[in-house]
Amino acid sequence: MYGAHIGRSTYFLDVPVGHYITATATDPNDNTFEFSECQLVVSGAADVADVSVTKIDMVDPVNEGDYLVYVAVVVNNGPDDAQNVVLTDTLPGSVTFVSSTPSTPTCTESGGTVTCNLGTMVAGATTTVVILVMADQQGDLTNNVSVTSDTADSNIPNNSASEITTVSPPASADLEVTKIADPDPANIGQLLLYEINVYNAGLSDAQNVLLLDVLLGTYTFISSTPSTPSCTESGGTVSTVWVLVVPGIGAYTANSAHATSTTGDPVLGNNPSTVIVLIDQPIGIPGITEWGLAIAAVAFGAVLWLRRRTRACPSA
Repeated sequence: MYGAHIGRSTYFLDVPVGHYITATATDPNDNTFEFSECQLVVSGAADVADVSVTKIDMVDPVNEGDYLVYVAVVVNNGPDDAQNVVLTDTLPGSVTFVSSTPSTPTCTESGGTVTCNLGTMVAGATTTVVILVMADQQGDLTNNVSVTSDTADSNIPNNSASEITTVSPPASADLEVTKIADPDPANIGQLLLYEINVYNAGLSDAQNVLLLDVLLGTYTFISSTPSTPSCTESGGTVSTVWVLVVPGIGAYTANSAHATSTTGDPVLGNNPSTVIVLIDQPIGIPGITEWGLAIAAVAFGAVLWLRRRTRACPSA
């Protein structure tokens, strides 16, 4: 497609290869002027493509110190192939680059700018670039991305995009552990139930919460609720909410629980809780056999059912 500038007008003509073209003009007095000699058309029209880019963020808002994902989608809307397509993503100054997909050598990062050499994109093709960063500072972050091609582009405005992400204060949870023992004091050979409550009093969700419950003194572990795989017992350490034991001979038995989370916790003093139970003399039962332990486990289930049936609702 050829264009000739006549006065202030531009004209585009479809001329088959092998034909001649010339430019003439006629004034109001019917005088004809030739602006160019006859030219032989030796090639067809130049290729034209319309490459575009869009950008989204995941998640918005994001907490300071958490990961932020940028997703850029490049499309060649045609009608021809786009040659040497390059995506350039300028990261905000208050983020730390972590990775990109595709990675090196397609995409590289330098000085806060990610450059992706996407090569030739045929008409109708789509390419997605994912960039992972860490949000280092609170406030609004602006991420700018653009795409270019060696092929003439018929729609320049859609070659760039921006995304604004809000960075909130760091996630803050406040785990609090409380514990009661029933009965207290307990007798040797008598069922002893520890109830452990974990409460999050913070502003954010507590992620990956782990409760460690350490049993001290002389005891026989019976069961925990929840049971395996949520809670397991090994060497006196239990991750649990309900723990049933039978005290052995000794002056006391103790239970110490501690809750942790991968979410920040500014108040660590209420994460542990310990209860000490005094042990009285045997209640007249000669000893605990394997059958006795089995009966104790069944009784433990009945105790939990009754406790749950009679538990009062919390005040509003």
